Amino acid sequence: MDKILYRGAYRFADRATLDEALAAALQENHDWRSRFSAQGASLCVDLDLPNGRADQRTAAARVMQTLAYRAIEGIVVARQRDLAIDVFVVGE
Repeated sequence: MDKILYRGAYRFADRATLDEALAAALQENHDWRSRFSAQGASLCVDLDLPNGRADQRTAAARVMQTLAYRAIEGIVVARQRDLAIDVFVVGE
């Protein structure tokens, strides 16, 4: 089965803002926490989801939009095979 790969990084104003954004973004998806790694005020995203689960794809979009909204720079791209199917950019 194909997977959708979410890869990228966001930078936040400070670690407290990152922690707040991550808590808000993952409030319904606690099991995804291990797919996000923080160092200082930066957050790396490395999330794989099965393609056939529309509910998970919708949840992932909400998570990435929440993070992008609170970040000061960065981008996460969702890819299926070699095709970018969604992009989550700060400020959009």
